[in-house]
Amino acid sequence: MRRSGSQIPSLTPFSEGAVVPRSPALTRLTILLVALALAGCQSGTTPTSSDEAGASAEDAAAASQEPTAAQTEEENASDDESARTRPPASASPETASAQPTEKCATMTGAEAVSTWGPQVPTFREGDDWQWDLDRADTTTYDPCAALSWVVLEIPRATVSSPVQIMLFHRGQYIGTTSSESIGFPPEVVRLDDAAIQVTYTWTRDGESNAEASGRSVSIFTWDEQTQSVVHSGEWPPGVAE
Repeated sequence: MRRSGSQIPSLTPFSEGAVVPRSPALTRLTILLVALALAGCQSGTTPTSSDEAGASAEDAAAASQEPTAAQTEEENASDDESARTRPPASASPETASAQPTEKCATMTGAEAVSTWGPQVPTFREGDDWQWDLDRADTTTYDPCAALSWVVLEIPRATVSSPVQIMLFHRGQYIGTTSSESIGFPPEVVRLDDAAIQVTYTWTRDGESNAEASGRSVSIFTWDEQTQSVVHSGEWPPGVAE
């Protein structure tokens, strides 16, 4: 029911998009809340720089590439197994030729004497002074030794008949102990693979051949550097080296 003389105020309709006026107190409260929210974000996780982020990525990648202890042990075991089963590499021709090899002659003692015995000078001319190659003792010949020998005698030799000693290096004839034949059979013994000792017999003044008591000891050694035989010691009287 309307009273006469009074007017009801009309309401302004709210339209979408219209700005609602705010009070000063509400505005200050809003600003305070926004400031607190920003302060909370800044005091939280601090973003790293681009350099630090890149370093972290590199560290992570390196860590992923580093083998674990179990992987390293497994790889080492695999390498050891491969080394044991891998066949040895063939030596090059230069390396193979530089490596020393043990050489032995293929000849027997009898073959060596029959081959080189005729080259040994005789004491005199004539059949009676030729070396008896068929009866030479070849047991002292060694096809693998640095130095070995064979003693040559003449047929129907006596106690003082001339003899000669053939020398061999790894079964190859290299000459005789002396340039001339020496009377009385010598005593020859081996000292080592490259050396022999020869004891010569000779007569002193007034002794017969059967009484010969003189002794001279010589040593013959194969010298690997000079590839020759070196003599040391004594010769019987009147014998030139």
